[in-house]
Amino acid sequence: MKRTIGILLAVLMLASVCGAAFADNAPAASKKETEQKILSLQEEYPDSVFYDNEGMFLPIPKAYSALVTVETPEKNEYGELFSVSETASIKAAEATGQYTAGAGWLFSISRVTEEQLHQMLCYLMFGSEVFGRDEDGMYYLFEHPTDVRIVRESYDNMDADMAIWSELNQWAWQEKEDFMTVNPGVHAEARG
Repeated sequence: MKRTIGILLAVLMLASVCGAAFADNAPAASKKETEQKILSLQEEYPDSVFYDNEGMFLPIPKAYSALVTVETPEKNEYGELFSVSETASIKAAEATGQYTAGAGWLFSISRVTEEQLHQMLCYLMFGSEVFGRDEDGMYYLFEHPTDVRIVRESYDNMDADMAIWSELNQWAWQEKEDFMTVNPGVHAEARG
């Protein structure tokens, strides 16, 4: 009996060590592939900076990269891959002690299953638009605020601030097409 338990423990330890070794190697291999893909994208689109999450890539024009903050949540329960906000609004909200969640939010891109999408369609999807689908049957959503999220410590220079804010919003609405361009497995979803 002791011998059987000893052998069983040895097998379990070996399996856990091998599993850990494989787990450690898997992200390294995918990290290398991701780095290579980003280098390739940067060569093809030299005027963009790229963010990655779960095998997907988001291009941000270099002209806007210093103006925005990009979040790439890991394994988000709602499928969010990327969330992009205006950095000046985030800093202003922090400086004034305002609630920072949503400050300066421009858009998010999420990926959901068909079942998740059907659940979402049972409710109003204000601020969400299905724009793409991939070969695995996953749907891509462009999510945007339905109100204005600009925040400033002082609104004395509002004309200049609104000019930047408007330019960022115009760009944000074009990001769906740019996303599909750099992620060729995602195709525009036909609308009926």
